[in-house]
Amino acid sequence: MTLLIFIVFIIESLVLIQIDRKIWGTYFTPITFISIPYILILTLAILIAPLIGFYEVFWASILVWCIGLFVFWLPGFIIGVFFIRRTNRLKDVFYIDYPFIGNLKFIKQVTFIIIFLVYYLLLISIKKYGVTFSELETSPFYSSLSSHLIVLLRYLLVIFIIIYKKEDKMLLFFIFSILLFSIFHESKSWMLIPVISGIVGRYLLGNLKLEISLKFFIYIVLAIFLVFYITYYFSTGRNLSFHEYNAFLIKHIAKYAFAGIISFSEHLRQGAETGIDPSHIFRSFVNLTNFLTGEEIKDIPSNIWTSIEPGGFTVNVKTFFGSIYIYSGTMLGILSILLFGSLHYLLLSFVISFKSLMIHAIYLLWTSMLLFGWFGIYVNNLSFIELPVYGTLLYFINNLRIAKT
Repeated sequence: MTLLIFIVFIIESLVLIQIDRKIWGTYFTPITFISIPYILILTLAILIAPLIGFYEVFWASILVWCIGLFVFWLPGFIIGVFFIRRTNRLKDVFYIDYPFIGNLKFIKQVTFIIIFLVYYLLLISIKKYGVTFSELETSPFYSSLSSHLIVLLRYLLVIFIIIYKKEDKMLLFFIFSILLFSIFHESKSWMLIPVISGIVGRYLLGNLKLEISLKFFIYIVLAIFLVFYITYYFSTGRNLSFHEYNAFLIKHIAKYAFAGIISFSEHLRQGAETGIDPSHIFRSFVNLTNFLTGEEIKDIPSNIWTSIEPGGFTVNVKTFFGSIYIYSGTMLGILSILLFGSLHYLLLSFVISFKSLMIHAIYLLWTSMLLFGWFGIYVNNLSFIELPVYGTLLYFINNLRIAKT
């Protein structure tokens, strides 16, 4: 049964991707970003996970993804048909009308000030509290100010990667610094998301020629492994020997890869409750309201822990559609998926309409979050709202400065 539904999901994904390609003129639509990585990780989970001690994938979890994927795609189809009729379809979807360079000096100046301030907070925090994540959690580096500044820097990182040229040492310093801040914030996904966004952006906008080969995939795997290696070294590896740390890391990467899929699978296999707390899925909007009104910011991490192996190792991630189904239930879950699908495809229509690198960067970040849908859900993170706000502000600032020149 699991294999049959898995094949159905693959066919469904390929069909929806092809329809999107005909409607939007590109394969780089939200449905591609969310379905292809899930298929790859799910394949490994079905073939390898039971062999290394994890539970088998339960067919019902894939069925939820079959339904969720179609519901997510449906508003995009409606928006796409309506939008294409109005615009007669633009072939060069990711073309940019005017150069970003007109405002680059101003952006560099602002970025330098922000990075200087964050470095200051990091250095005084390390000096007073220590270098490990547990020691820094209560430091100024983890303060609200620093966290919001780092979110802004992650948005700028996408733009810097897209426009980077070898002779621009300042941009290289910016890129290195922002990645360093992400490491100290113990955020593997939030380190990878802007990097992936930037690389995809360079490719789409013609600044990078990618040769899809075995060598290319090896580089990608090594880069991801390096992110894990450095991040976990600061949190755990400093207390282990070289061999102990490497053994721990390899096992932990496997747990990270299969955590969302198997955790959601086991939740359904055990007949656990669904529709637990719909507000959790909209925690980003709730926290934005609380932030503006000065009320308490609610926790984002899930409090639903599920074992993914007989040894009892538990995780609290349940994939993108799994999280929505568990917290929102069936009907509210469908409505939630329709909303998020609408938002992502509306943003794609804005990319085509506005031809701005700032809007492109927002779309790339949102779709890169979907890349990790096999793991968990990111739309309930405040960054899901913050990033578009920063991008929109920079879009209008950029237009005003270009208009003046």
